Amino acid sequence: FWAELPKLPWADELMRLVITKYAHQDICFLTKPIMSAECAKGKMQWFKRHYPKYKFLIGTSKKFCAGPGKVLVDDYEKNVDEFNVHGGRGVLFPREWNSLHYIDDPVKYLEATL
Repeated sequence: FWAELPKLPWADELMRLVITKYAHQDICFLTKPIMSAECAKGKMQWFKRHYPKYKFLIGTSKKFCAGPGKVLVDDYEKNVDEFNVHGGRGVLFPREWNSLHYIDDPVKYLEATL
């Protein structure tokens, strides 16, 4: 299931934006799996197929990657808040389930925010 999830329609546009702002070696995907070995394995396969040139970390808490000069783009407000509290800069990505649900073009919003 996890390995076969399609990329969201704006995924490549978002990556084009990120690589204009940050060096390739400074980009890393962070993902939190549900507590299932199959989920972590599937997410690893997904990343290797869709973004093989980039690093990724699979773990239960994104806040442990926070620190000066670190930026997290996430659609879950709790992750953004925790990242900010732990010394990083969390940026909320607009999605229908968060407080920025009213924004029509999430990548354009992110471009203005970063």
